[in-house]
Amino acid sequence: MAEENTFTPIETQEAFDAAIKERIERAKASVRDEFKDYEDFKTKASAYDEKVKEYETKITALTGSASEKDSRISELQAKVATYESDSVKTRLAAEYGLDPETIEFMTGEDEKEWRQKAEKISALTKKPYPHRSTKENASAPSLAKSLQSMLKGD
Repeated sequence: MAEENTFTPIETQEAFDAAIKERIERAKASVRDEFKDYEDFKTKASAYDEKVKEYETKITALTGSASEKDSRISELQAKVATYESDSVKTRLAAEYGLDPETIEFMTGEDEKEWRQKAEKISALTKKPYPHRSTKENASAPSLAKSLQSMLKGD
């Protein structure tokens, strides 16, 4: 005769726990297998976050340093441009027989415009500024004459 499966109702909590114990253990094992690398990932993520913070700090420092250097470069380039323009203006002042102080009146963007201003200033003053070399050469004969007259007793 064939055995019939008969349903036996579960009447106590202990009987219910025993009936589903194996199924609960399989589910727990499955979850443990899914998350067995969790601690490794957590450690790697923490190390990654630390590296990101470190790189962000370095980037901030380098960006600040670069912008400081860029502003310093701009400052120095402006100084060089000023020195170069003043040099050309001083040369033009000497060329037109002007007082070196007149370079502040030589406005414009380039040598052509500065030359035009130097010509105008020179035309207005009409009296050339005695430069050192000219002044020394011009005063040498008069100095010699006064020295001779002093020696002669005049």
